[in-house]
Amino acid sequence: MEPVTTVEVLDLEVSGVANGGWCVARDSGGRVVFVRHALPGERVRARVTDATAREVGRQIDAAAHYLAAQDTTAGSVFYHKLDVHKVAAVGHSQGAGGAVRAATNDPTLITTVLTFSLPNTFWARPNPGCPTRRDCVPNPAALTQPVFFISTYGPFDSFIASPATERAFYNSTTVHAALGIIRDSGGETADHNSIVNTAYGGNPGGELGYATAWLEYQLRGNATAAGAFTGAHPELVSNTNWPGSATK
Repeated sequence: MEPVTTVEVLDLEVSGVANGGWCVARDSGGRVVFVRHALPGERVRARVTDATAREVGRQIDAAAHYLAAQDTTAGSVFYHKLDVHKVAAVGHSQGAGGAVRAATNDPTLITTVLTFSLPNTFWARPNPGCPTRRDCVPNPAALTQPVFFISTYGPFDSFIASPATERAFYNSTTVHAALGIIRDSGGETADHNSIVNTAYGGNPGGELGYATAWLEYQLRGNATAAGAFTGAHPELVSNTNWPGSATK
């Protein structure tokens, strides 16, 4: 995903929800734009206020702190409705790198991590959001929170976030972790963008089942959901559509 750098005002159709309460749209060139104060399906005119990349994770962490503060802000729709002691950092592709970096930089607030197709560190490059390569590279080995890595056997993930890459990330951790590698979603081969685009891998719900279970388990202590990742025979590991998966 490239940052928007050449326009000041954009006419957009909001397509979905992104991390931290933002919504997501694409400009006429196909580049991803994060939009505040909007809902999926709305057409909006948006002014660009930040053209930096999200890989560094600062925006994810800032959004988490903003929401946590809303729990004690009288008049906020979130007032006394949030559990600020259970916070997940979730991201896809570059956003997955941002989620890991946000969690390693702020282990006090962020209590669990979920990544979809976390790219091989080979792809980390300096950009306006992280001026040096070191600023861009996520380090799952440094995580102190439980983490669930999800990837696919698709052709794009084979060189962006391959099963071998995700297993290496998983093996590098010293925390409670799960590795899920899905084969088919919605009757088609799952791939890098399946989770955000039904044109790649049919219904992304194939990936969302275990992702939802992980968040239910980690954030709500759901014992049924925990069974997918814990015990003598975790469901994830025995699911034939998720070959090569693992938990520890």
